[in-house]
Amino acid sequence: GGVGVPVRATDGGGGGSCRRQAGTRELSEAERDELEDMLRALSVSRAVIRDAMGWCLEKADASHEVVETLADALTLSETPVPKKVARLFLLSDLLHNSAAPGVPNASAYRLRIERELRPVFA
Repeated sequence: GGVGVPVRATDGGGGGSCRRQAGTRELSEAERDELEDMLRALSVSRAVIRDAMGWCLEKADASHEVVETLADALTLSETPVPKKVARLFLLSDLLHNSAAPGVPNASAYRLRIERELRPVFA
């Protein structure tokens, strides 16, 4: 799918290491499609953003790919401003909730966002 959110190619490797950094799991094909569909459909509705944020927190073990996809979605020049605003709201909520207690790997979002989104705001 390339309707508003680019599709990411994966390296196909599962890595050989038993020890992995928080947030480095790769999304499955179905999860990636679901994320891209969610970002395409995102609006400024609180309920829609809340649901997307919940989905992202549930996938915090794959925060690297989630943030990478969100960063790509924010940099597409053809994306209408209201859609970008909705994506920024999602980003803001992810940052706020990255300190949520009891959500495994949620803190990985803050580091990923700091690394991946500098170019978005540069």
